[in-house]
Amino acid sequence: MEATYRLKSSELNQDFIKLIRKLFKNKEVEITISSASDAKGKEAFMQAVEDARLRKNIVSFSPDDFKKFASSLAAK
Repeated sequence: MEATYRLKSSELNQDFIKLIRKLFKNKEVEITISSASDAKGKEAFMQAVEDARLRKNIVSFSPDDFKKFASSLAAK
């Protein structure tokens, strides 16, 4: 069984530990803690890597088109 909980650090308390104990009764558990924004960034990066591997959602430019696009972004 796998479960993901997203909560504020201030919400970590004995009730949360009791819930985990109840759900995973007499089983070894592994607990990993990360900030939610870090997890989302990693998830987006891994998806982009997979998309590139599959050649999916790829945008390509000629050198001239890239210069024009970069200049338009820099002007904003």
